[in-house]
Amino acid sequence: MVQMVGIRSILKLIGGIATLLLFNGCHAGGKLTGEAGLEEPSLEASIPQATITLPATNPFYTNTNSITISGMCTLGYTVMLSGASTDTQPCTSTSFSFSVSENVDGVYSYLITQSSSNGNVSNPVSAVWIRKTSVPPPLISTPSISPYFSSQAILSITGSCESGATISLSGDGTGTTTCAASAFTLNLPKGTDGDYNLTVTQTDQASNSANASFVWKKRALT
Repeated sequence: MVQMVGIRSILKLIGGIATLLLFNGCHAGGKLTGEAGLEEPSLEASIPQATITLPATNPFYTNTNSITISGMCTLGYTVMLSGASTDTQPCTSTSFSFSVSENVDGVYSYLITQSSSNGNVSNPVSAVWIRKTSVPPPLISTPSISPYFSSQAILSITGSCESGATISLSGDGTGTTTCAASAFTLNLPKGTDGDYNLTVTQTDQASNSANASFVWKKRALT
C-alpha cells in the first residue's frame, strides 16, 4: 500500500514539472520560444501590376535613338525598369516615365515592375522596342525589265518586300497594299496607250522608305 502511494506522488511531481516547463516555454502570443522558422505571415496581398500606356503598341517600331516608356502605377510604390536598360523611380501622381536610348538597330526588351515598402514585387509588364533605321527597296519581279512593253489593259506588278511594310504605287498610277509573306501585288488598269512612269515604294513599320521605278510602254502590239 505504501509503495502504491509513493508511485502516485512521483507521477504527480512529474506532471507538475512538465506543466511548468510548457508555461515557461511560451511567450505572450502563444508561440514556443524554441520554435524555429515560424514567421508571422505578411498581411499584404499581392500587389497590382503597373500599366504601360506609351509606347501604345508592342512591339514598338521607330527609327529614332530614344523612346519613352510611361504609364500608371500605385502611389507610394517604387517603379523598376529592367532588361536592356535599368532604372528606378518612385511612383508620384500615380504615373511613371522612363527614357531609354540606343544607338544601334536591334530588338530591345524591357520589363516594368513595382514594389511596395514591404519589398513585395508585382508581376512584370513588358515592352519591346525595335529600333530600325533603314529598309531596302522592294524587288519588282513583274515586270522584270524596264522599259516594259505590253498591250494589256491591266498591268499586274508583283515582287518581294518586307512583311508588314506598306507598298504604294505612285507616278502615273496609284495603289496601296500591305506586304504579306514577303510578297506584294498591285494591279494598274490603263485604257489608253502611252508611256507610264511608275514608282513602287516600300515603307516599313519604323517609317523608313525606299523605292524602285520602271516604265510601262503600253502599246497595241502588231
